Amino acid sequence: MTEPTALTIRHMKIEDYPLVYGLWTRCTGFTMRDIDDCKDAIKTFLKRNPDTCFVAEDDGGRIIGAILAGHDGRRGLCESAMPWLASYV
Repeated sequence: MTEPTALTIRHMKIEDYPLVYGLWTRCTGFTMRDIDDCKDAIKTFLKRNPDTCFVAEDDGGRIIGAILAGHDGRRGLCESAMPWLASYV
């Protein structure tokens, strides 16, 4: 992946789910569970944690990263997927 010329960070919306899910499936070693990572579960998580979940978009508006942080009412969570970052390291 080439380096983005501009990067926008914004709060994640449930409408971003299909693109974020696609990003997750392309990340080597990123494991998902149907019960935790389905659209309904993420929608609930975003409602509970509206200020701590973000997506990164490149200058073309493509989602190239996601960070979900917060809690599910019992456990704390911080998940990130930024495959473009590997090109900078």
